[in-house]
This record gives sequence, structure tokens and C-alpha cells, in this order.
Amino acid sequence: MLLALRRYVDFRGRSRRREYWMFVLLCLIAIVLAGVVMIAATGSFRTQEQMATKFTAWAGFAIAPLIIPLIAVTIRRVHDLGLSGWWLLALPIGAAIPMLDTIVGIAQIIVMAIPGKTGANRFGDSPKASTTTGIPWSDTSGR
Repeated sequence: MLLALRRYVDFRGRSRRREYWMFVLLCLIAIVLAGVVMIAATGSFRTQEQMATKFTAWAGFAIAPLIIPLIAVTIRRVHDLGLSGWWLLALPIGAAIPMLDTIVGIAQIIVMAIPGKTGANRFGDSPKASTTTGIPWSDTSGR
């Protein structure tokens, strides 16, 4: 979960699905905690719109320090699929088009769930292969 924070501004290389999804989980936990703190600090709300406005502000403060590592881990995840990180520009463009924003969000979830390319690609060696080296039970030679 914290590997993406250790690679805070590393936009090169590849990241596994686990690294990506665990960091997304960390971001979601930060947003939920911001909501809990907001409710505890501000109490009741007159309207649902007032609550949504305050929650957006609190969640924004909670997620702000995580934006750069989130972009970096997402770029590395796209690299693991063999694609350029520039494909991420399609997300805000697609999300800005009404009725297409939901489709773009679902497409992002699907793409990020696809297994990475095995072996090396133009962005580096497979992160999955490098994490299993040196572990005795990962030997697949049949010995």
C-alpha cells in the first residue's frame, strides 16, 4: 500500500496491479476518514448540497498529498500493460464529456484490472518477475 509513496515521483518503470489497487484503497480510506472527520467537526447540515460541498472540500484536503503518487502509480500501471503514460490524458478529456464520463470510469477500472505483459517491455522488466526472485518456494524448475 505504501510502495507508491516510496516511489512518490517515479514516473518510469512498471507497477503491478496489486501496487496500483492497494494505493487506490489507501486513497479511498483517506477520503472516508476525511468524511468522518468532517461529520464529527461540523455536525449536522441544513441541506444535502451543503453536505456535498463541505465533503468535497474535506476530501480534497485529504487526497491532495496523494495526487502526484496516484498519477505516478497509474502511469507505471499503464506502462505494465505496454502502453504510454500519455494515454492517461484521455481520462479527463473523456470525463469532461457528459454521458461519456461513466463509460470512461468503467473503462479505467477494466484496463487497470488487466494483467500486465509478461517479461520485459519498452518500459522495463516485469515487476512480477522481479518480486519472486530469491524466494525458495518460487522455484518452478521442478526440483
